Amino acid sequence: MGNIEIKKDIAKFMKRLCDKNLTTTFGGNISIRSEDGTVYMTPSVVDKSELSPEDICVLDMEGNRLEGTYKPTMEYMMHLSIYKARNDVNAICHSHPFYCVLYASTDEEIRNDLTLESEMHIKKINRVGYFPPGTQELAESAAKAAADADFLLLNRHGAITMADSMLNAFYRMEVLEMTARLNYCRLNLLR
Repeated sequence: MGNIEIKKDIAKFMKRLCDKNLTTTFGGNISIRSEDGTVYMTPSVVDKSELSPEDICVLDMEGNRLEGTYKPTMEYMMHLSIYKARNDVNAICHSHPFYCVLYASTDEEIRNDLTLESEMHIKKINRVGYFPPGTQELAESAAKAAADADFLLLNRHGAITMADSMLNAFYRMEVLEMTARLNYCRLNLLR
């Protein structure tokens, strides 16, 4: 039956992403790697704001589904590839926040020195070129970009944050989107 507390956390944090307008109804996905190496993640094409613990998928590190009524997110390979590349990461948050997507679709950089919070928490943002969602190419490129950064911008797609816990991965997504928004506002104020 898997770890019910992990399943509850995934449902809770996915709802928080939706409530804070950091993703769309069917967009975005999150995962947690448990101590035994199994990976819990959101399902595909299900209203992300209405997830219950029973909806959460459980996979092994090779992508075999161990539990779940629904298929796992189409981005499951990306999550697994990042976990394989980063032993220190136990939670991944991938969403489609408006300002992050805007910056991910341009060559403009997100400055991290506009607030103390962003300067303290955002050390490096790596970019991932465009690859169709759910592809092996995207999974490999994201894992490579994640090797030395906890923040990724996916061209024409969204953002990824990684951390030791889901709370920290979620927090990083909030800070990244707030920082992207401040950058956008600053540029428009200077014009």
